[in-house]
Amino acid sequence: MPPFSIRRAIPADAPAIAAVHTQSWRETYTGLLPTDFLASATDEQARERREQSWRAVLTEQREAVFVAAQEQAVMAQVRATGGNRLALWVLGANPARRWYATQGAREAGQKVEGELLEIRMVWDRL
Repeated sequence: MPPFSIRRAIPADAPAIAAVHTQSWRETYTGLLPTDFLASATDEQARERREQSWRAVLTEQREAVFVAAQEQAVMAQVRATGGNRLALWVLGANPARRWYATQGAREAGQKVEGELLEIRMVWDRL
């Protein structure tokens, strides 16, 4: 396997993060969300909005965001930098929600944005 690295994201990472974010929605929510809604949530305009949003989050350092080349390795990086807690938001309809729970996450709140119910998944101790 090629080497990987994990680092804190910087504003220049916003385009790549937005592209992955948009593509993951297309792949995960096809068949789970209405086709028209998913199309508008993953088109080029949506990707551009996500890029702007990620750029703002990263510029203002509102959250610690990491980019990683290997799944689940981010937990080790959070621990290595003194962190002991991790959280993410997932759509209520996302089948991966159950997988996160099997990995030790718990549901810790929800929010509704338009038609979408999002669930906050939290690992209290890494």
